[in-house]
Amino acid sequence: MICFDRNDVRLATLAGLVSAAFLATFVVLGLTAQAGAAAGFDDAILRQVYLTIAPNATAVMEWLTDLGTVLVCGTATAVLAFAWWRVGAWPNAVVMALAFGSTLVVVYVAKLLFALPRPDLWPPLTLAEGFGYPSGHTALATVTYGLGALLALTVQRPLPYRLLVVAIGCTLALLVGVSRIYLGVHYPTDVVGGLLLGCALIAAWFGVFVLIRAGQRGGQEGGGVSGRPPASR
Repeated sequence: MICFDRNDVRLATLAGLVSAAFLATFVVLGLTAQAGAAAGFDDAILRQVYLTIAPNATAVMEWLTDLGTVLVCGTATAVLAFAWWRVGAWPNAVVMALAFGSTLVVVYVAKLLFALPRPDLWPPLTLAEGFGYPSGHTALATVTYGLGALLALTVQRPLPYRLLVVAIGCTLALLVGVSRIYLGVHYPTDVVGGLLLGCALIAAWFGVFVLIRAGQRGGQEGGGVSGRPPASR
């Protein structure tokens, strides 16, 4: 029978609570934007961003925003999943793939539910279609690079390597979000919403990962459900 250690259950429960907190904040922010209460904040930031637009900066931002596309994030997910599968870390691979797919679905549904328009203060510097909240690029980048970095922590590597991976993952997600604002296709609240939704999905899927890995370990050890070895007969 599969053994779930108490620490694993606690960690998975904590991940679920963190996910719920991020999701609740995401919903509140979306409702606030729907009510128009964030319009002044959004417009003020966008007007300041408009003053910084320059050809060289635009080229960099277009490159950064591509890091949040389905193609690039899908490729990164496939590479990570394959690498983990090859070394026997199949829970990492499975969770990474499922998280990527679920992000696409959740973002699509969220955009339809909130149905918030994109900015129109100036002609956007790149093509974008559909509703604005949340930023799909930001959410997908957050899940791909954030969860990828978090799962990388579970692989035995030197501490400096793991810290570097986390720093890179968080930085990439933030830069993708900034690029969406700069290019004029998202309000700041759209990007913050994308970050919040991405973090909610990361926490949820990390909780799933903890349980899968615990089940794998319990299956190998042949322990009991309670977290203690089964009593001898």
